[in-house]
Amino acid sequence: MQTPCVTCGMTTSFAFAADGSFLASFQTQPFGFLLAMGTAMALIGGMYTAATGANVGILLKGVVGWRFWWTVAGLAAAAWVYKVLSYKGIGL
Repeated sequence: MQTPCVTCGMTTSFAFAADGSFLASFQTQPFGFLLAMGTAMALIGGMYTAATGANVGILLKGVVGWRFWWTVAGLAAAAWVYKVLSYKGIGL
């Protein structure tokens, strides 16, 4: 049996989230679910910025740093481990 790639199930997970099936999205690929939620938040933030002219960069400056990116990398790695285990039939 082959090992799934890091992004295995992302498209399906994203499609489930867009359809409102959040549990199915998370079960398919947890990081895909988080990316879908992040995309939805970015859409809302973009609409807010377009409507008000707010400078979102200033708001996010204190949030998006090295700790944020290491957390993202850790979550992606954990989701990949979950996917590998689910491919091998090991339930969590």
